[in-house]
Amino acid sequence: MQYPEDMEHIPRMPRNTNPMTGHLWVHDVLAGHPSRCYDEFRLSKQCFHALVEILSARQLWKDTRNTTVREQLAIVLSILGHGGSNRHVMERFQHSGETISRYFHKGLKAIVALKKDFIRQPRTDGPVPEKIASQIFTTLTRSMKFCNICNCSVI
Repeated sequence: MQYPEDMEHIPRMPRNTNPMTGHLWVHDVLAGHPSRCYDEFRLSKQCFHALVEILSARQLWKDTRNTTVREQLAIVLSILGHGGSNRHVMERFQHSGETISRYFHKGLKAIVALKKDFIRQPRTDGPVPEKIASQIFTTLTRSMKFCNICNCSVI
């Protein structure tokens, strides 16, 4: 890619210049209205703090020199809860893309390590709840109508 000659000496500028660092933003969210915490992290304040305690107690996550476990967890939950892009989360938390990626992958591994204690398979011996059964029926009906229109088969 060719750049104009007058762009050869562009001065370097820091990227993360927002005075509201990720640590301050997480503190602000957690100190604010309870619904704000749920809106941002998809967890209540109590669940957020409990998860921080569990991750710390099991030594799945530790504070680093520049980032607390709370901020690291907030990064992961922001990405998972909102489908946040790396660049959006970089701006929100004022960290580099490499740092965001590192904490995200580290966070996924930590959460997966908790799966045996907190994630259960659904029971299969009982009846299917009405809401789910009606959604399955509606989806199947729509699929059948689509297949009739385009002359394809449903497996």
